[in-house]
Amino acid sequence: MKLKQQIENTIEYSSADTYSAGLRGNHLKAEVLAEWRASAVNDDITKLNVIYLSGTDPYEYLLFALPRCERRNDGRLRDKWLNRYEHCDRGGWWCSGIDVLTGEPAVWGQFKPKFPYRYIKKRHNNDFKGSGTKREPKTIKYEPPRKVPTEIYALRITLNIWEQIIAVPRSLI
Repeated sequence: MKLKQQIENTIEYSSADTYSAGLRGNHLKAEVLAEWRASAVNDDITKLNVIYLSGTDPYEYLLFALPRCERRNDGRLRDKWLNRYEHCDRGGWWCSGIDVLTGEPAVWGQFKPKFPYRYIKKRHNNDFKGSGTKREPKTIKYEPPRKVPTEIYALRITLNIWEQIIAVPRSLI
C-alpha cells in the first residue's frame, strides 16, 4: 500500500520554469527537465526522481556518510572536502529513487553539477619510445556520495507508467 501511495503522488506545477514534486517539495529548473527530455526520459519520471540543488545543499547529499574525523570540532566539514566539492555550490541536479528493500526514498543517488569537477591525472608512460609522466585532463560529470556503496537506481514511476509497463507482452521484453 505504501508503494501505491508513492506512485499516486501528484505533481504540482508552481510556474512555467519550475515544478514542485509533492514527494520532495523541491523545485526543478526547466533546463534540467530539458536535459532529461533530450535523453528520452518521461517527464513524470524525471519530476519524481530528480531535484535541483545549489549552495550548500549538495554537501548534505554527497558527504553525509563521512566519518566524524572528517569534521572539525564545531561540526563543519574539513577544508579539503569543501575545496574538493566547491564546484557543486553553483548548482546541479540530484537523482535518486526508492530503496527496493524498504520502499522508502533511497539515500543513495548521484549529483550532476552544472560545472563538473576537473583535475589533471598523472599517468605513467611505459612505452618503448620514452618514459615519464603524461598529464591527462579528467572530468567527473556525476558525483556519488562519498564512503557509500553504489546502489541501483530504482526510480519512482506513476501508476499510469506502471500500467503501461505491465501491458507490454512478455515476448517484447
